[in-house]
Amino acid sequence: MRSSIRLIAFAAIVLAAGSAIFWRHGPGPEATMPTAPPAATASFSGSPPASDAPTARGDDVDSPAVVDGPALPAPDQDALRHLRDTTTPLPDRLHAVRDLGQRSAQGDAPAATALLRIGAEPGPLVTPAHQALTRVAVDLRPAICVALRPRLAHPEAAVVMAATELLGRIGGVEAIPPIDALLATNWQRPDGFGQLVCEAGARALAHIGDARAVPTLTRELRCIAASRMQCELDYGDAVVEALRSTGSPTAIAPLRRYAEALRAARPASGPRRAAIDTHLHLVEEALNALTPQ
Repeated sequence: MRSSIRLIAFAAIVLAAGSAIFWRHGPGPEATMPTAPPAATASFSGSPPASDAPTARGDDVDSPAVVDGPALPAPDQDALRHLRDTTTPLPDRLHAVRDLGQRSAQGDAPAATALLRIGAEPGPLVTPAHQALTRVAVDLRPAICVALRPRLAHPEAAVVMAATELLGRIGGVEAIPPIDALLATNWQRPDGFGQLVCEAGARALAHIGDARAVPTLTRELRCIAASRMQCELDYGDAVVEALRSTGSPTAIAPLRRYAEALRAARPASGPRRAAIDTHLHLVEEALNALTPQ
């Protein structure tokens, strides 16, 4: 069984993200967004009471965490006011996020910018706002990616994770360098969520599925092996899956070396032996998939 400490950390980061939908099972760019309950289009009239206005809002375009891409217009201000109104029930605001996602998929740039802004404001809409942009119109994606890259340095782990996975889904191979930098610098974070952030980076690279990510992923396998498998193996799972997704023969050699390190690190018996054996099986499956028959 995986560490209870990690489960507590995972629960904390999910609460910080404030979403019941996880990226690991969330929609890709080509998927259909969750269907909203039958209702009229959400109305965005009115402003939140001053006492409920967030103290740290994502509308400062000078902030590197929330700056909009150069080709994006101002956000839909009515939509932002509605999403920031904490007196509005959360299900209604989530419905509004889905509506903005549908609009952005049809090329509505102010709707996309509104989702970017609300996605940079820590709270329950961080993950849903980024997920809603997975289907953003193709012509808006370059500007969205420009806005996402500085967000990988956001102080809130939930924002970093959501932005990283979105970048992997819509950024293509050009997203590999910033994700590489993320993995190289976030293993240890002051908030203790370094491994979860790195797992998000590995999943993003898995979605890109390009051989140009092999050097980055090979480095990460070496780091895991150098720790003598003392870290939780979920990150190893994510890195192995990302290497498999590249479909590249260049991933075979690092996976073989990693399998050897796993075998050398296995204790004779006990729960740790079982955990490493399960992880090793995943590595062997990846090797079988990548090795020409």
